Amino acid sequence: RDGNESVWPYEDAVSEDGTKVVTFYSFKGGMGRTTTLAGVALMLAEQGKNVFMLDTDIEAPGLATLFFDEEMITKGVLDYLIEQGIDQNVNLTDYVLDVIDAALLAEDTGRLFLMPSGKVDEHYLQKLARIDYQDHRAGYLRKSLEDLLKDIRDHYRVDYILIDARAGFHDMGGITVTQLPHGVVLFGNDSRQSWDGITQVIHTIAQGHEDDFPVMIAGAMCPEPGTPEYIPAREHFINQAYTICLEHYYDTNREIPGIEAEDEIHYPEFIPFNNVILHGMELYSDGSQENNQRVIAYKKILTGESYGKITNRIKKWFGEA
Repeated sequence: RDGNESVWPYEDAVSEDGTKVVTFYSFKGGMGRTTTLAGVALMLAEQGKNVFMLDTDIEAPGLATLFFDEEMITKGVLDYLIEQGIDQNVNLTDYVLDVIDAALLAEDTGRLFLMPSGKVDEHYLQKLARIDYQDHRAGYLRKSLEDLLKDIRDHYRVDYILIDARAGFHDMGGITVTQLPHGVVLFGNDSRQSWDGITQVIHTIAQGHEDDFPVMIAGAMCPEPGTPEYIPAREHFINQAYTICLEHYYDTNREIPGIEAEDEIHYPEFIPFNNVILHGMELYSDGSQENNQRVIAYKKILTGESYGKITNRIKKWFGEA
């Protein structure tokens, strides 16, 4: 691997006390990217890993409101990037929330931290415009995000940093997906727009990384197993993913894996459609029995089989499965 491709070398990430950076990306919104990240974070924490969740989807923030009431969110990525450019002595902990809800995490689990995009209020659009302006200054945004990730690593010493990436094509998404992480999970459904977006990202990753850079495709909102539509939909999705990887990712000078080869980039994991998730969820409680049970029920969904497969595959990337 070329260590310069990621925020710090892969070898450092997989060392005993190393921090691994994994980005979750979808070209279109509504693909289950944020909820999957939350599920993976919860499963890693249950397995004793310390996890930092970073919301860089600044145009449509939502990760923080899964875990906290809106009143708890005061600062975030937008504020840090603006203020860190002015004052080099900003305190990262002022922008970070500690997930400690007793209904969500047991006492013997790993720790969960979350850095929101920011507080969505009357000042948010003004802050967003200032960040978008940074996109036009060569190298500035990458350096800012790189400094943020290093700040997180140095202050929190977590095992994983999971980045919720900004959807669509733009500098921030490109940096957090194709430049900084040690692995990427790409979300999409079986639509032309979604495949076009996945194709461009895979092509960009192939151009900038060696062919062992970890990438996973996640098929979103697929039919439930056992339904008549499941098998044909699954086979069509795999065929599409395989075709894209043959054309844009796999090196024809090397042995190319077969279409049924699991754990390869073309072999997707599937997230069945879930109406409960579609209508939103809150992973925090006021301590009442009713709300505790609700949080437990949501957590059961997000730590189910589909999310477990994605979590285990990510761990395999770093020799932890």
